[in-house]
Amino acid sequence: MADSSHFRVGLLPAPEEGMSRTTEFLKQKKAHPLKFAKLALPLEKDGADPSVKKAHLYTINSIPMSTPIFTTKKLEKLIQKYVKPKAQAGEPGILGKWNATVFYVNRRKNWLLFNPQTHYSVILENITAKDLANIQEKFREEFQLQLLVDGIDITQKQVDWLIEDVSLHSTDADRSALGYINEILYTIDCYQDPEYYKSLAEINVYLNNSIFSLDGSSRYTRLTKPKEEMEKILKAYMGTEGDMSILPISLN
Repeated sequence: MADSSHFRVGLLPAPEEGMSRTTEFLKQKKAHPLKFAKLALPLEKDGADPSVKKAHLYTINSIPMSTPIFTTKKLEKLIQKYVKPKAQAGEPGILGKWNATVFYVNRRKNWLLFNPQTHYSVILENITAKDLANIQEKFREEFQLQLLVDGIDITQKQVDWLIEDVSLHSTDADRSALGYINEILYTIDCYQDPEYYKSLAEINVYLNNSIFSLDGSSRYTRLTKPKEEMEKILKAYMGTEGDMSILPISLN
Protein backbone atom coordinates (compact mmCIF):
# COMPACT_ATOMS: atom_id res chain seq x y z
CA MET A 1 0.00 0.00 0.00
CA ALA A 2 1.30 3.44 -0.84
CA ASP A 3 2.47 5.65 2.00
CA SER A 4 1.14 9.17 1.59
CA SER A 5 4.15 10.54 3.50
CA HIS A 6 6.28 9.66 0.46
CA PHE A 7 4.41 12.08 -1.81
CA ARG A 8 6.11 15.32 -2.78
CA VAL A 9 4.93 18.37 -0.86
CA GLY A 10 1.97 20.06 -2.56
CA LEU A 11 -0.84 22.44 -1.63
CA LEU A 12 -3.49 21.26 -4.06
CA PRO A 13 -6.82 20.19 -2.52
CA ALA A 14 -7.96 16.73 -3.54
CA PRO A 15 -9.67 17.00 -6.96
CA GLU A 16 -12.92 15.27 -7.78
CA GLU A 17 -12.43 11.58 -8.51
CA GLY A 18 -12.10 10.65 -12.17
CA MET A 19 -11.77 14.21 -13.40
CA SER A 20 -10.27 14.52 -16.88
CA ARG A 21 -8.16 17.44 -18.07
CA THR A 22 -11.04 18.68 -20.23
CA THR A 23 -13.49 18.39 -17.31
CA GLU A 24 -11.14 20.37 -15.08
CA PHE A 25 -10.80 23.06 -17.77
CA LEU A 26 -14.58 23.38 -18.19
CA LYS A 27 -14.99 23.58 -14.42
CA GLN A 28 -12.52 26.48 -14.20
CA LYS A 29 -14.03 28.15 -17.25
CA LYS A 30 -17.44 28.11 -15.57
CA ALA A 31 -16.00 29.48 -12.33
CA HIS A 32 -14.07 32.27 -14.11
CA PRO A 33 -16.09 33.18 -17.25
CA LEU A 34 -14.46 36.58 -17.83
CA LYS A 35 -10.95 35.13 -17.65
CA PHE A 36 -11.68 32.59 -20.38
CA ALA A 37 -14.05 34.69 -22.50
CA LYS A 38 -11.37 36.02 -24.84
CA LEU A 39 -10.28 32.49 -25.79
CA ALA A 40 -13.47 32.15 -27.85
CA LEU A 41 -13.00 35.41 -29.77
CA PRO A 42 -12.75 35.07 -33.57
CA LEU A 43 -9.56 35.95 -35.40
CA GLU A 44 -9.20 39.36 -36.98
CA LYS A 45 -9.23 39.66 -40.77
CA ASP A 46 -5.45 39.52 -40.98
CA GLY A 47 -5.43 36.26 -39.04
CA ALA A 48 -4.13 37.86 -35.85
CA ASP A 49 -5.58 36.72 -32.55
CA PRO A 50 -7.35 39.78 -31.00
CA SER A 51 -6.41 38.59 -27.50
CA VAL A 52 -2.73 39.09 -28.34
CA LYS A 53 -1.47 42.64 -28.05
CA LYS A 54 0.48 44.24 -30.89
CA ALA A 55 3.79 43.63 -29.11
CA HIS A 56 2.88 39.94 -28.99
CA LEU A 57 2.09 39.86 -32.70
CA TYR A 58 5.45 41.35 -33.54
CA THR A 59 7.15 38.67 -31.46
CA ILE A 60 5.04 35.80 -32.77
CA ASN A 61 5.74 36.69 -36.37
CA SER A 62 9.51 36.91 -35.89
CA ILE A 63 11.60 33.96 -34.68
CA PRO A 64 10.27 30.37 -34.59
CA MET A 65 10.93 28.56 -31.33
CA SER A 66 12.92 25.33 -31.43
CA THR A 67 11.68 22.67 -29.02
CA PRO A 68 14.01 19.67 -28.70
CA ILE A 69 12.55 16.77 -26.71
CA PHE A 70 15.13 14.28 -25.45
CA THR A 71 13.66 10.82 -24.99
CA THR A 72 14.70 8.16 -22.52
CA LYS A 73 16.10 4.93 -23.94
CA LYS A 74 12.84 3.22 -22.98
CA LEU A 75 10.78 5.61 -25.08
CA GLU A 76 13.29 5.75 -27.93
CA LYS A 77 13.01 1.99 -28.49
CA LEU A 78 9.29 2.42 -29.19
CA ILE A 79 9.59 5.35 -31.61
CA GLN A 80 13.00 4.84 -33.25
CA LYS A 81 12.05 6.08 -36.71
CA TYR A 82 10.90 9.43 -35.29
CA VAL A 83 14.00 10.02 -33.16
CA LYS A 84 16.95 12.07 -34.41
CA PRO A 85 20.49 11.96 -32.99
CA LYS A 86 21.13 14.21 -30.02
CA ALA A 87 23.70 16.18 -32.02
CA GLN A 88 20.97 17.38 -34.43
CA ALA A 89 19.01 19.17 -31.72
CA GLY A 90 18.64 22.88 -32.44
CA GLU A 91 19.18 25.71 -29.99
CA PRO A 92 16.10 25.66 -27.72
CA GLY A 93 13.73 28.60 -27.40
CA ILE A 94 12.68 30.44 -24.27
CA LEU A 95 11.24 27.36 -22.56
CA GLY A 96 14.42 25.38 -23.06
CA LYS A 97 14.51 21.69 -23.85
CA TRP A 98 12.13 18.98 -22.65
CA ASN A 99 12.73 15.41 -21.51
CA ALA A 100 10.23 12.63 -22.19
CA THR A 101 9.62 9.06 -21.14
CA VAL A 102 6.88 6.45 -21.46
CA PHE A 103 4.92 4.75 -18.69
CA TYR A 104 2.00 2.36 -18.60
CA VAL A 105 -1.35 2.47 -16.79
CA ASN A 106 -3.75 -0.41 -17.40
CA ARG A 107 -1.58 -1.52 -20.35
CA ARG A 108 -1.95 1.83 -22.06
CA LYS A 109 1.08 3.84 -23.13
CA ASN A 110 1.36 7.34 -21.75
CA TRP A 111 4.06 9.94 -22.27
CA LEU A 112 5.45 12.17 -19.55
CA LEU A 113 7.06 15.38 -20.82
CA PHE A 114 9.14 17.30 -18.28
CA ASN A 115 10.54 20.81 -18.70
CA PRO A 116 13.72 21.07 -16.58
CA GLN A 117 13.77 24.87 -16.68
CA THR A 118 10.42 25.17 -14.90
CA HIS A 119 9.78 21.59 -13.68
CA TYR A 120 6.46 21.82 -15.56
CA SER A 121 4.94 18.50 -16.65
CA VAL A 122 2.54 17.48 -19.40
CA ILE A 123 1.10 13.97 -19.54
CA LEU A 124 -0.06 12.64 -22.91
CA GLU A 125 -2.51 9.84 -22.26
CA ASN A 126 -3.11 6.65 -24.22
CA ILE A 127 -0.60 7.24 -27.02
CA THR A 128 -1.01 4.73 -29.85
CA ALA A 129 0.99 4.08 -33.02
CA LYS A 130 -1.37 6.24 -35.09
CA ASP A 131 -0.64 9.23 -32.82
CA LEU A 132 3.09 9.24 -33.50
CA ALA A 133 2.93 10.93 -36.90
CA ASN A 134 1.18 13.92 -35.30
CA ILE A 135 2.75 13.78 -31.85
CA GLN A 136 4.04 17.37 -32.15
CA GLU A 137 0.54 18.72 -32.74
CA LYS A 138 -0.86 16.60 -29.91
CA PHE A 139 1.80 17.90 -27.55
CA ARG A 140 1.03 21.53 -28.44
CA GLU A 141 -2.71 21.03 -27.93
CA GLU A 142 -2.35 19.20 -24.63
CA PHE A 143 0.24 21.71 -23.41
CA GLN A 144 -2.10 24.64 -24.04
CA LEU A 145 -4.99 22.86 -22.32
CA GLN A 146 -2.82 22.01 -19.32
CA LEU A 147 -1.72 25.63 -19.04
CA LEU A 148 -5.36 26.72 -18.94
CA VAL A 149 -6.19 24.09 -16.33
CA ASP A 150 -3.30 25.42 -14.25
CA GLY A 151 -4.70 28.95 -14.49
CA ILE A 152 -2.20 30.28 -17.06
CA ASP A 153 -4.04 32.33 -19.68
CA ILE A 154 -2.58 31.67 -23.12
CA THR A 155 -4.04 31.03 -26.56
CA GLN A 156 -3.38 28.05 -28.82
CA LYS A 157 -1.74 30.37 -31.34
CA GLN A 158 0.75 31.57 -28.75
CA VAL A 159 1.56 28.00 -27.70
CA ASP A 160 1.95 26.91 -31.33
CA TRP A 161 4.56 29.62 -31.78
CA LEU A 162 6.35 28.92 -28.48
CA ILE A 163 6.89 25.26 -29.39
CA GLU A 164 6.61 25.56 -33.16
CA ASP A 165 9.62 23.46 -34.17
CA VAL A 166 9.25 20.25 -32.11
CA SER A 167 11.82 17.50 -32.63
CA LEU A 168 12.46 14.19 -30.86
CA HIS A 169 16.03 13.20 -30.02
CA SER A 170 17.93 10.42 -28.29
CA THR A 171 18.69 10.87 -24.60
CA ASP A 172 20.85 13.75 -23.43
CA ALA A 173 21.64 11.83 -20.21
CA ASP A 174 20.50 14.77 -18.06
CA ARG A 175 20.82 13.13 -14.62
CA SER A 176 18.95 15.89 -12.82
CA ALA A 177 15.96 15.78 -15.20
CA LEU A 178 15.90 11.98 -15.15
CA GLY A 179 15.96 12.06 -11.35
CA TYR A 180 12.89 14.31 -11.23
CA ILE A 181 11.18 12.17 -13.86
CA ASN A 182 11.71 9.10 -11.68
CA GLU A 183 10.16 10.98 -8.75
CA ILE A 184 7.13 11.80 -10.89
CA LEU A 185 6.79 8.19 -12.06
CA TYR A 186 6.88 7.09 -8.43
CA THR A 187 4.12 9.58 -7.59
CA ILE A 188 2.02 8.30 -10.50
CA ASP A 189 2.54 4.73 -9.32
CA CYS A 190 1.48 5.63 -5.79
CA TYR A 191 -1.72 7.19 -7.03
CA GLN A 192 -2.70 3.95 -8.79
CA ASP A 193 -3.28 2.47 -5.35
CA PRO A 194 -7.07 2.31 -4.79
CA GLU A 195 -6.74 4.13 -1.48
CA TYR A 196 -5.08 7.17 -3.06
CA TYR A 197 -6.32 6.89 -6.67
CA LYS A 198 -6.23 9.93 -8.93
CA SER A 199 -6.69 10.13 -12.70
CA LEU A 200 -3.66 11.14 -14.76
CA ALA A 201 -5.27 14.55 -15.36
CA GLU A 202 -5.58 15.06 -11.60
CA ILE A 203 -2.00 13.96 -11.07
CA ASN A 204 -0.82 16.42 -13.73
CA VAL A 205 -2.49 19.28 -11.86
CA TYR A 206 -0.95 18.06 -8.61
CA LEU A 207 2.55 17.88 -10.11
CA ASN A 208 2.45 21.42 -11.49
CA ASN A 209 1.21 22.73 -8.14
CA SER A 210 3.85 20.91 -6.07
CA ILE A 211 6.57 22.81 -4.26
CA PHE A 212 10.21 22.41 -5.26
CA SER A 213 13.46 24.30 -4.63
CA LEU A 214 15.28 26.20 -7.34
CA ASP A 215 18.49 25.34 -5.48
CA GLY A 216 18.10 21.56 -5.82
CA SER A 217 15.96 18.66 -4.65
CA SER A 218 17.62 18.46 -1.21
CA ARG A 219 17.28 22.18 -0.42
CA TYR A 220 14.47 24.14 1.21
CA THR A 221 15.41 27.57 -0.13
CA ARG A 222 13.85 29.56 -2.99
CA LEU A 223 10.74 27.42 -2.92
CA THR A 224 8.38 27.73 -5.86
CA LYS A 225 5.98 25.71 -8.03
CA PRO A 226 6.27 24.55 -11.65
CA LYS A 227 3.19 26.45 -12.78
CA GLU A 228 4.52 29.65 -11.19
CA GLU A 229 7.89 29.30 -12.95
CA MET A 230 6.16 28.58 -16.26
CA GLU A 231 3.84 31.57 -15.86
CA LYS A 232 6.78 33.82 -14.95
CA ILE A 233 8.57 33.01 -18.20
CA LEU A 234 5.45 33.27 -20.36
CA LYS A 235 4.46 36.62 -18.86
CA ALA A 236 7.96 38.01 -19.26
CA TYR A 237 8.22 37.02 -22.89
CA MET A 238 4.61 37.30 -24.06
CA GLY A 239 3.88 40.59 -22.29
CA THR A 240 3.92 44.00 -23.93
CA GLU A 241 7.20 45.82 -24.38
CA GLY A 242 6.32 48.03 -21.41
CA ASP A 243 5.60 45.02 -19.20
CA MET A 244 8.64 43.02 -20.30
CA SER A 245 11.15 43.18 -17.45
CA ILE A 246 13.26 40.32 -18.80
CA LEU A 247 14.90 40.47 -22.22
CA PRO A 248 13.90 37.50 -24.41
CA ILE A 249 17.51 36.64 -25.13
CA SER A 250 18.14 36.12 -21.40
CA LEU A 251 15.52 33.36 -21.37
CA ASN A 252 17.24 31.24 -24.01
